[in-house]
Amino acid sequence: MHLPHSQEFRGTLFASTCWHIWKSRNTYVFFVMSQSPTSTTRHSLIWSKHFGIFVSPPSHTRPSTTVAAIRWIPPPSQWICLNVDGSVCSTTCQVRIGGLFCDGNGSWIEGFVRNIRTTDGLTAKLWAIFDGLTITWKLGFELVQIQSDCSKAISEITYCNAHLYPFALICSIYMLHHHAWVVEFMWIPQEDNHVVDNLAKTTPFSHF
Repeated sequence: MHLPHSQEFRGTLFASTCWHIWKSRNTYVFFVMSQSPTSTTRHSLIWSKHFGIFVSPPSHTRPSTTVAAIRWIPPPSQWICLNVDGSVCSTTCQVRIGGLFCDGNGSWIEGFVRNIRTTDGLTAKLWAIFDGLTITWKLGFELVQIQSDCSKAISEITYCNAHLYPFALICSIYMLHHHAWVVEFMWIPQEDNHVVDNLAKTTPFSHF
């Protein structure tokens, strides 16, 4: 992992390490969930890099009043964007989920589509997030923004006690979310997610 050598980064790393040690201890005390020193260290390093990306001088420009057009929203610099969606066919009731990975320039990195056995739209959205997270972890990305047009799914998996849910899928997503990386969930309008929506509706099962 490439690390900056500036004085600012060392200060950020020290603060991040102290916070993650404190958080790891509290997680063990209140939830009996232990974390290895290696994982704590990796979390601290990744969060320090994440913070450094967004440290910039304050802007004094006036806010724009221009109405934004419907478009794909790129992730922050050095992040990977994962758009996910689930689709239920009204005639066959077949459910298909899909996702696609892009960098900050919108260049295609990876994609996946598969059929699942459910008739619940929310569950389909959650499975799309779970599959996407699993593939993302295997690909080794450290800074990931997940965009979904389902606010209910994002609310369920970002709830502070999501790991205590009786729904195993939400618990699994929670555990993946808290691996040693930075994952941000972002709600977007359905119109902005039309590419992956069409992908889920029209593409045969694949991981490409």
